[in-house]
Amino acid sequence: MRAQVSLEIMTYIIILTLMLTIVSYAAVSRGQSILTEKINMDARRVAKLIAIEIDTAISVGDGYKNTFYIPQYLYNTKNYTLTVLPEYQRIYVDCDNSSYSVPLLTSNITGTVKKGNNIIKNENGLIKIE
Repeated sequence: MRAQVSLEIMTYIIILTLMLTIVSYAAVSRGQSILTEKINMDARRVAKLIAIEIDTAISVGDGYKNTFYIPQYLYNTKNYTLTVLPEYQRIYVDCDNSSYSVPLLTSNITGTVKKGNNIIKNENGLIKIE
């Protein structure tokens, strides 16, 4: 009788341990996908921020000047690259295996967008980024 009770308790412990392992794996996996999505959303936000700054400089016209900040990392954890391609009127933000692009209103752009503070100017229709 005692052996049967011990066997049943061991069976319950094994089943509960297995269930806990499955639930833990699912929670960690879900947490990782949420982090990835937050990083992707931040990449889109950075791309849109730069596009809005450039488009605003075009819309306001000659004499426009503004300073804007681009973060060093996406979601404070991931490194990324910025590319402005004036000839295609697009800005790209690349992180790991993902790339996000946003259209621009003009191809008349000089300078490069860098992480940190950037100064944008409209001088006679030419957008200068420093």
